[in-house]
This record gives sequence, C-alpha cells and structure tokens, in this order.
Amino acid sequence: MANSFTQVYLQLVFSTYRRQPFIAQEWKGELHKYITGILKNQQQVPIRINSMPDHIHILFGMKPQRSMSEVIREIKADSTNWVKKNRWVNGKFRWQNGYALFSYSQSHLDRVVKYIERQEYHHRSMKYEDEYTRILDLYKGL
Repeated sequence: MANSFTQVYLQLVFSTYRRQPFIAQEWKGELHKYITGILKNQQQVPIRINSMPDHIHILFGMKPQRSMSEVIREIKADSTNWVKKNRWVNGKFRWQNGYALFSYSQSHLDRVVKYIERQEYHHRSMKYEDEYTRILDLYKGL
C-alpha cells in the first residue's frame, strides 16, 4: 500500500511519585506548554493537557513514527528534568513509574476533552485514587 492512514487518540494519565502534591497552580500552565512541545517534537498531536497537584492527563493523537513507550518515556523524563531545572519543587521531583493509557475514537474526543478540562471540578468530590480505580474498572476487559 503506497499510502497509510492512522487515527489513534490516546489519553495518558500518571501521577507524581507517591501522589505527592508537587504540581503547583502557579506553574502548571508552563508544564502543560512544555509537554505540548515534547509531543510536537516527537511528531505527535497534542489535544488537551490538564493536571492536578498529584497527577496529569494528556490527550494526544498518536502518530506511528514512535512507539507509545518511547513517547511516554520521553514525556516523563524530559518534563522531570525541566521541573528540576526550573526548581519548581522543593525536594526531589519525579513521576510515578507506571501510567494508564486509554484509546478513544474521534467521536468521543469532545467528551474526553471536557472531562480533562473539568479535572478541578471532578476532584472536589472524588479523590484521584477513587476516580482512577473507577476508570480501570470500566476498562477492564483486556
């Protein structure tokens, strides 16, 4: 086949190490911009990023030039180094080792974008751990 077509939308979610509230409101927008740059440099398509003090949601269009594990490894490593370089956190900043990665069809993107944008609202009534467990329960099929 001479031409290839891919349409893969992924939501990446991971937390800070031991879910410590490292991500401050004052600089989280800069973190989101930096991660947007990481994705673009990897030829990926950032759609929406939002974070809470202890975790982050990244929705992006995945292009096949890189593997998912490479993209995720680079996001986590480069953003960790950037936070440390800027001394945004007193103490040792790092992300948790694992992550969750969910795929969506294009028809679901608007709903996922709204969900990510409304993280502050969601977490007024539900802790991250409870929400994460609920999402994993919804997706447990593989």
